[in-house]
Formats: sequence, structure tokens, C-alpha cells
Amino acid sequence: MPLKQDHSGQDWYRYALALEASEDGFWDWDLITDQLWVSPRFQSITGLDSACSTLDAWFDRLHPDDKPRLEVQFQALRQGNAASFSAEHRIRSQQGSWRWVQIRGILSRDPSGRVIHIAGSLKDITACRMADALTGLPNRVFFVDHLERRIERGFEHSDWDFSVLSITLDRFEHFSEILGSSGGERLLIQTAARLQSLLPESSVAARLMGAEFMVLLEGSHTEADAAQF
Repeated sequence: MPLKQDHSGQDWYRYALALEASEDGFWDWDLITDQLWVSPRFQSITGLDSACSTLDAWFDRLHPDDKPRLEVQFQALRQGNAASFSAEHRIRSQQGSWRWVQIRGILSRDPSGRVIHIAGSLKDITACRMADALTGLPNRVFFVDHLERRIERGFEHSDWDFSVLSITLDRFEHFSEILGSSGGERLLIQTAARLQSLLPESSVAARLMGAEFMVLLEGSHTEADAAQF
């Protein structure tokens, strides 16, 4: 909804305009009413479908490995044992994939010292957490997440026409010593580009570490198909 300028509250208007333009999501948890307000950007990152939701609805979308840690941090804020916090965790998007986000929170108190609000920001950091900085390919974290979801799809739809390939460059350390570190990096970049150019639709190539790559190859019905690739 477009913002309308309120000449009686210029500070509020500037704040609201900055919030609307930001790439971060914002949230505010009212402990008195137990209502959670989230900005449109927050909704698009997390998949929550309402600006006024509940903390349970938010936490239901958290990765099970990350949820306990975040619950402890929120509890510490709610009890007033911490003034602020910052953490990274995974949350399931509307498309069903896991997104990495960085969350920050801070509490506010009423005149008696009671904690009444916890508010903060949420930033999508998936790109930097799940991509290899050198080659631009997905990294190990992304590949494992993608493979887990592909296996789930296999069970749900009896669709097992895919292969998982492990590819390592022979004698990479030897050539890296000859070419120097910059030459070795160029070799990895070229390898990544060639893998990308050969991938069938919906397949994924990732760099794990060093000269190790993994490929989830779609449309491979037999071991011979994978070997041919």
C-alpha cells in the first residue's frame, strides 16, 4: 500500500518510507497482546502470509536444527536476561526451499521495567551462505539441502531418475604448484563453467572444497547415463 505523507509526523513518515524501501524485513512482537507484526519484505522472505501473525506461525517455518537455539534466545529476551541478539538460521520459503537469514532483535520496556516489545530485522543471506565465492557455483550447504529435497520428491512421487556424481580434478595440487595460486583458481573457474554448460535442465553442480565438485544429474535413468555425462 503506498504511503501517504503525514505532515504532523515527519519523523514517522521518513521511518516508514525507509522501511518500505529496505531489502530487509522488519518485525515487532507485542508481548502484551502476543501479536507479531511483520513487514511485506519479511513476509516475502519467510513465507508468512499475514502482516499480523503469531510467533508460533513464524517458528513453525524454522529449520528443526535451528529452532531450539532461536527459542532459547527469544526466551532470554522475553525474560529480560538479554538486551539484544543476532543470529543466523534457516527458514522454509513459500517455494519450499530453505533460506538462510540473519535476524537481529532488541527489547523495549515500560516505565516499570517490564519487557513489552521485542522488535528487529531479518535479512536474506542465502546467496552468501550457499554460494562458492570463487566459482559462483552452489556450495556444500546448498547442495546438501537440494539433495535432501530431491530425495523427498523421489519418495513422494516415485521419481528416482537422477544420479549423484562426485568429480575431482586429478593432480590439481601438482598443477596448482606449477601455475601458481591464481592459475589454480582460473582452472577451477573454468571447470565450474564447463560443468554448468553441460548440465541438463534442473540439474545442479556444486563445488565442495578444493578441486572437489558434486553434481545432481536429472534425467539419468541408469548408471550408464551418469557415466556418459
